[in-house]
Amino acid sequence: MLELNLKQPLADFDLEVNLQLEALGITALLGPSGSGKTTLLNCIAGFSHPQGQITFNHTPWLDTDNKLAVPPHLRSVGMVFQDTRLFPHLNVNGNIDYAIKRNPQSTLSKTEVCQILDIFPLLHRQTQDLSGGEKQRVAIARALLAKPALLLLDEPFSALDNTARREMIPYIDRLNKTLKLPVILVSHIQEDVVQLANYVVAMERGRVVDQGRISDVIAHAGEIGMVERRDSGALLTATFKQNNPDYQLTTLDLEGFTVHVPGTSPLQTGDEVRLMIKAKDVSLAIHPPHNVSIQNVLRGDIARITATDQSPFAEVVVQIGAQQLHARVTRMAAADLGLTPGQPIFALVKSVSFDR
Repeated sequence: MLELNLKQPLADFDLEVNLQLEALGITALLGPSGSGKTTLLNCIAGFSHPQGQITFNHTPWLDTDNKLAVPPHLRSVGMVFQDTRLFPHLNVNGNIDYAIKRNPQSTLSKTEVCQILDIFPLLHRQTQDLSGGEKQRVAIARALLAKPALLLLDEPFSALDNTARREMIPYIDRLNKTLKLPVILVSHIQEDVVQLANYVVAMERGRVVDQGRISDVIAHAGEIGMVERRDSGALLTATFKQNNPDYQLTTLDLEGFTVHVPGTSPLQTGDEVRLMIKAKDVSLAIHPPHNVSIQNVLRGDIARITATDQSPFAEVVVQIGAQQLHARVTRMAAADLGLTPGQPIFALVKSVSFDR
């Protein structure tokens, strides 16, 4: 358990956080740039000096009332910064060996870490010759070999293009699952959080505005201003069935319904997949559709409808098995279709974001 009760003045607002986080899986700090996420990460690591208390697994790291402040190198924290901070005078192997020399008692082996992060082909290269994604993998490897009890990642994808970001995601997912190491990830990009996080803390101007399971927070993201309302939606879980190489599609099972997603995948049958489906990409029909180009059709029941006179849109939540899908339609369309809670409905998913 990581327990935080902190206050620190910043330029435009005060950081005030009171949190209890389980030291399991990947927790994401999500919010716009300048909301205090990195400052909070620096407080946990010991690089910033707030007032309050920090306790990790019953060990106090900070207690200003009792004049206790454990220095960063004694907090069992590994931190990876946006700019990686690799030593330019050492090659990749030298950067990694530096961490081993700093902590010769580490129970993690160099071989194990290099395998997880696919570092072996890079060992003899100079750091300035690495791509952005390669530098991040080396920085993470160096942090892991210091054998931290907690890994902190500060915007690890911010300097990467979309291709490099997609390549990095599986490495972080793999190290978390393989090493069972709790990770706190800072990001202002919802897509990164959706692909990796188990738990999310949404922040704005130094305050926690929402927290909970990834699916719950994403469902509220538009309401609390974390994303534009037009980009809000729902995170659903499906399982991989098969690839269709003839049409370059992946076939998934979502609550007994077949979903086709563009592209093929190296996943195995039964592997879990996260789907981010935006509300604006869902249409509704009261009868089974025929002769339409949209192939992803899910049958469900309307759980609730939210609409106000101040907006032309109605937010419709559709229960699909044990999961909920969000649709945004005009209030006129909702009235014309006679939509009511409990009504059977067909959801036509125009676009699916295949996140993991």
